[in-house]
Amino acid sequence: MPDVVIRISLLTRINMILGVLAVSFAPLLWTWHSIHDGEMDQQSWIALVAQLGLGQFLLWHAQKRCSSEKLTYWQGVAVVAASIRTHWVYTDVLLALLVLPLMLTASAVVAFSTRPAYLFQRLVHGFYRNRMEQ
Repeated sequence: MPDVVIRISLLTRINMILGVLAVSFAPLLWTWHSIHDGEMDQQSWIALVAQLGLGQFLLWHAQKRCSSEKLTYWQGVAVVAASIRTHWVYTDVLLALLVLPLMLTASAVVAFSTRPAYLFQRLVHGFYRNRMEQ
């Protein structure tokens, strides 16, 4: 069976970037009110930087553990991003900001299991099987 070439559109890539940025900067968004009001002390800043670093570490760990020869981590994320596309821009952005962070969080949890690549492929296949179709 020949390898399938996955071609991802520009809008799907933008949605994927939005989902990854939402996960990466979630701690910053949670503390934005405190930052804006100037209520952050040195310990709060250190905790914020540690949370941002932990998020990046979890994404890196998931990428290393969930990749396989058949499906790399970022190809799987791209397939999920393509699967939630409705071809309505506003709905796509909303879904990307809601669904992709949940999927990335689930993959970070799956990365600590005994068979992360297999479980990640099942996760991606579940999104693909239930994709938005018109």
